[in-house]
Amino acid sequence: GPKIPMKYGRVDGTPTELAPAPFGLPAAFPDSPAQHLRDVFYKYDSMSDEDIVALSGAHTVGRAFADRSGTVAEGSAAGQGTAYTKRGAAEGQKSLSSGGRSWTKNWIVFDNSYFTDMGKNDPEVIYFPTD
Repeated sequence: GPKIPMKYGRVDGTPTELAPAPFGLPAAFPDSPAQHLRDVFYKYDSMSDEDIVALSGAHTVGRAFADRSGTVAEGSAAGQGTAYTKRGAAEGQKSLSSGGRSWTKNWIVFDNSYFTDMGKNDPEVIYFPTD
């Protein structure tokens, strides 16, 4: 498909009112994972526990990087990564980058493997207590 340039973050203004804490994305290793997710997402009035679980399923795709979030040891430098990420995408799929640690073996396919594989304790993927 086409390559579409992307800029991360908002640059359209400065907020006049901050959202209530906790801010942004959930922490990787909170003391009380379920309550932490509720504290983060319940500020959006319509989100239920079921909605939070469904949103967590987005971990089916993508990776975490040491040099971006700091939640894993593997970075984005050449030669870093796991058996699933060191050479880019798994199973012959194309990806433009390698490295990091994924939540699933085939991290560029959106399916239910995040939920079905979680109990397998695969050492090549990452799971957080909030997962």
